[in-house]
Amino acid sequence: MSLYWFLLLLLHSLVWLTSSLSPFPPPPSSSAIARLHCKDHCGKVKIPYPFGIGANCYQNPWYEIVCNNSSDPPKALLRHYNLEVTKITWPAFNQDMTERPVDYQTLTVHAPIRNICASQGVVSSSDFRGSPYIFSGMFNVFKVEGCSGTVLLKNRSGQAMAGCASVCTNSQVAMTKAANCYGAGCCQSSVAYDYAFDYYEIGLDHVSPTRSTTCNLVAALVDSESADKMAGRLSHLRTAPAVLQWRATYLTANDTRDSDSFSCADYAGLNLQTCQCTVSYRGNPYFPNGCQGN
Repeated sequence: MSLYWFLLLLLHSLVWLTSSLSPFPPPPSSSAIARLHCKDHCGKVKIPYPFGIGANCYQNPWYEIVCNNSSDPPKALLRHYNLEVTKITWPAFNQDMTERPVDYQTLTVHAPIRNICASQGVVSSSDFRGSPYIFSGMFNVFKVEGCSGTVLLKNRSGQAMAGCASVCTNSQVAMTKAANCYGAGCCQSSVAYDYAFDYYEIGLDHVSPTRSTTCNLVAALVDSESADKMAGRLSHLRTAPAVLQWRATYLTANDTRDSDSFSCADYAGLNLQTCQCTVSYRGNPYFPNGCQGN
């Protein structure tokens, strides 16, 4: 064996021996968002821990994501509620999250569009009570399409959080030309900016005397960034994008990470919190060594 090949073999052996004797695993990349050996994408959707795909990849069943690869592109589903997830964001400095303020953790899901009929009173509800998820007035608007009545969005106490009236004299024309949602065949209302709620009901408050016998009113809580694109389309769809804020189950005292690299905000009595990497760190603050210095 030549001296060159002998030295090369010796170098490789030393590298292997050094790595095998090291008692510490290598730190995660600053771009790591999922647990080691877990998928961090489903189609185009990033899946950050505490969410995860597969056993031991999520913090607890609230955050389990099922990736449906039979669709094209693959769809991410929040298993507990069987809702399609199209985006997950979390607070982190220097990360590509320009769509939402980085101080908020959001989950964009496809929520059902509700059909409204006068005989049903409160027609439907969405219930996230006891979960890590809440709806936010900051990121959603209440949208109604059809003829002709007033529809309300109510909280768990039955108080109206939003509502609007959609009227029209010619239902066919109004439904096809409802592009601006100013009240003719389509209307929308904002929800209080700082209002957060884990339950809502949608109900018909008033029916116009000129309303036809056909039930064609539909309503939904809709992501404010998508609201303009949804005008005139609600009656043709089954779901619409809506935004939830999410929190992680409380990190226990057994977590011995360096607190200089991350900070957390607790929610007293809820066993929930939000965390973010501090300035000059990046990554995912929800697993050990998840925030790495630049």
